[in-house]
Amino acid sequence: MKKKVLVSLVLLAFVTVSAAFAQSPTLDKLNFTLTDQNKAYAVYAANNNISGEVVIPDTYNNLPVTTIASAAFSYCTKITSVTLGKNVNQIFGWAFRPTSGDYALTSVTFQSSGIRFTGANFFQGDLVAKYQAGGAGTYTRQTGGTVWTKQAAASAPAPNTSLDGNWRTNDGNIITISGSTAVWNYVGYFSHPLWQSGKDKGYIKVGDQFYRNLRSTGNLKWSGQQFALQSNTRSPDVANGTGWGDITITMDPSGDTFTSSAGGTWIRAGIQ
Repeated sequence: MKKKVLVSLVLLAFVTVSAAFAQSPTLDKLNFTLTDQNKAYAVYAANNNISGEVVIPDTYNNLPVTTIASAAFSYCTKITSVTLGKNVNQIFGWAFRPTSGDYALTSVTFQSSGIRFTGANFFQGDLVAKYQAGGAGTYTRQTGGTVWTKQAAASAPAPNTSLDGNWRTNDGNIITISGSTAVWNYVGYFSHPLWQSGKDKGYIKVGDQFYRNLRSTGNLKWSGQQFALQSNTRSPDVANGTGWGDITITMDPSGDTFTSSAGGTWIRAGIQ
């Protein structure tokens, strides 16, 4: 029994440590010390030889990482980029400035604004002034340079607001819209008794038109007609069971869904 308990404790410790290390892809480059009456952590370099990217995590051992310690990385001249966690709110002097000469750091990403700088000589060059003026974001400099520049945030891709493509309902029925028409390409909808009756009598089939005469009216709206089966399906005659009704289609600004005035919401194929 004692052996099983010991094994369980070891496994629990392993899971806890693994969870902590999963918070940052470069956690092995960092050391942490408790601060703020053991309610938060300050961070500093694990050793002077660390290089490449350094990511300061938001939390460590379920507590926020709020402080970059004094001279935390001042001897680490091979670090090329730093990303500060969103909970970092204070940086002490000489945190990233080399004690002599130049260093490789050319990119710093701040995930929050309003960080306090306590002391002096935090980075090489004018980064602190640029950050205080520009706030959160990524700042870069040329190797050997002293002027830092805030990089423009990547613009989000424009939504696809074209009706062309494959669309499905929540029950899996799919239509393909191309230009002014749409056709069925899935048979699931015909399980409804009314539609099955129409299919059996030859009124409709897979590949038949479902929408026609689609025309954009602006503001993510289209007018057109939707094929319909009435309750009387004794013949394919319009007066006796089948026909086309006027509709309006309205698309969500995301481009992922649209609704028909005849009822129903269609989701762009591939959107969950």
